[in-house]
Amino acid sequence: MERLPEILKILSNTKGYVSIQDLAQEFHVTARTIRNDIAALEEMLEKKPMTQRKLEELTLSSKASVAKNLAACEAWLGKWQITVNKRSRRGINLVYREYQWRLAVTDHIMDYVGRMDFRQLYDNLFHSANVQISLSINKFIATFIHDINTTYIVNFIRRYESNNKIRFTDEARIAVFFYVCIAITRVKEGRVLSQDDFALNRFFHEDRIAQWIDDNLAFLNKGLAEALSRFELEAILVFLLTQWKTSEGTEVQQDFLLEDEKFHQQTRRIARNFIRRAEDYLNVDLSSDDILFENLLLHIRPTVFRLLFGIRLSNPIKEDIMGKYPAIFAACKEASKEITQETHTHIDDNEISYLALHIGASVEKIRKKKFFGIYKVIVVCPGGKGTSSILYYRLLNSIPNIQIERICSVGELEQINKEEIDLMISTVPIYMGESTNVIQVNPLLKEEDIAKIRRAIKRLNLIQNNNGALVVEDMMWIISNYATIRDYDGLYRTLDGYFNQPAVHKKENQESLKAFLKPSLIKTQAWAKDWRDAFYQAGSLLYQEGMIEKRYIDCMIANAEKYGTYMMISPKVALAHAGTGDGARKTGFSFVTLKEPVPFRFQEEEQPIQFVICLSAEENMSHLTALGDLIDLVCSEETLEAMLAIRTPEQLMRFMAENSEK
Repeated sequence: MERLPEILKILSNTKGYVSIQDLAQEFHVTARTIRNDIAALEEMLEKKPMTQRKLEELTLSSKASVAKNLAACEAWLGKWQITVNKRSRRGINLVYREYQWRLAVTDHIMDYVGRMDFRQLYDNLFHSANVQISLSINKFIATFIHDINTTYIVNFIRRYESNNKIRFTDEARIAVFFYVCIAITRVKEGRVLSQDDFALNRFFHEDRIAQWIDDNLAFLNKGLAEALSRFELEAILVFLLTQWKTSEGTEVQQDFLLEDEKFHQQTRRIARNFIRRAEDYLNVDLSSDDILFENLLLHIRPTVFRLLFGIRLSNPIKEDIMGKYPAIFAACKEASKEITQETHTHIDDNEISYLALHIGASVEKIRKKKFFGIYKVIVVCPGGKGTSSILYYRLLNSIPNIQIERICSVGELEQINKEEIDLMISTVPIYMGESTNVIQVNPLLKEEDIAKIRRAIKRLNLIQNNNGALVVEDMMWIISNYATIRDYDGLYRTLDGYFNQPAVHKKENQESLKAFLKPSLIKTQAWAKDWRDAFYQAGSLLYQEGMIEKRYIDCMIANAEKYGTYMMISPKVALAHAGTGDGARKTGFSFVTLKEPVPFRFQEEEQPIQFVICLSAEENMSHLTALGDLIDLVCSEETLEAMLAIRTPEQLMRFMAENSEK
């Protein structure tokens, strides 16, 4: 305080007494201000250096406890660029810029407010005629409200909202209220802001800023005993700009038209590009959420101001957001690079996690419209916390578009509502019924496990969007469950090229299974000496009907010998086939059921075969629907067992026709 040294000089050089009124006239201030100056002077003269030993005495704590708490306090203050200066025999003091000190105190008060009856406090501040905060509730908070005309502060906030056509969030309203109270208290104590630290002319029209400050200085200072300076009001404006708001209109307005048009457009560009980057990362389309942009813009603008003015934000729910919505948080972290590039500042996880709430809310909204960009997952892991933790973090780092609802043991599965999850990932084999997608993985989540999960997610997406590529996904899904695929991409490309030729999705070109069924193409209860013999018998039925050349049978067997069990499309069922150029003349199917299964061995794998389906396909894809019908039939254990028990070709033909139509 600049007056204190001068007051001290007058008191030291004067014989006798000096009245409060004399000092007030000397310094052109009120008598109340001089009384506050004298109180501060007395406190300063009596104050001894604060040492660690004194802290131990005041808190009745051990040296170790004080050291630990002091370190925690130092870390918290460091967030606000406040340094704890510790010097031997000189005690402990704080080194700070005044504005940062005020922000730190506001943050501390808001932390305490978060543990109070929030509704009661809000009503007290904004709905009562007089603000009452008892010293018994919190002496620290009451210090900054004592002897201040808080009605003017509340009206100042309402005035800003009305003129700006916005409304602060409830927490922001309370924060603004306390910040202004703190600013007024500090001015009364002589802790004033004496220079322009904010350079608002970077973003605003200078003449409009000047007009705004003049109007609001006149308004506020009517109700304040200690007048605020222009610098003080500029600092308050910065604090207002960094707080969250909601819009009363359909479009976010520029604050009092103070903003420069270039800056206004810059924030809108940041918001648009932020959404685009988040969409790309999550592989979702958020365009159907027509209010996301405006809501995000309302949040991004104060975020940008905080970054530009070096104001740090604490987020008490950061860990909850990162834990509950890791994929969305990761997407927003990627999208936040847009803010970094535009502002040339660093954005931390506290800010990012708040932005994630907007993207998360939009994703949840779209989920309700049956668009699934994020898939809810349950992880089943009976191996203990260590194993489940490894799997949990591997999943989060490897699969961006999943949301892990919980990790549970096998014994807890009965408590789960399976209708609320999309996928179950387990480290042990489990069966939950056909309605639940279950994927078994290694606890360390190997590359083949990651590929398996991604295929499952892709399949879910195809089902929800009724995509024609589902047949290839089904084939790959079935093959991967019963065989080790050496070249997944190669096999996928081959099947995709085979099944998804240009005519593949034209329903008028496709026939149902019933159109391909003939007794002459069916053989039931046959005997085969091995799997090659079973393939030969099925191929011979097509050959006898003139649908394939003789060499087609040899090519089928050669493919099975080369590639292994990829022809097994379900337990006991093999789909024998060769390429179109290997002697296929017409499109058709033949079927052979065996009285006893024969083993199919490949390397160290062995699968029993009891039902052989032989497929011949021309260039046209007329068999696609029929193949889908077949997959449905043989993948049902009950239906497959019924077909294997049928004794005549005619009975099997009728059974397949009737059940495929169902």
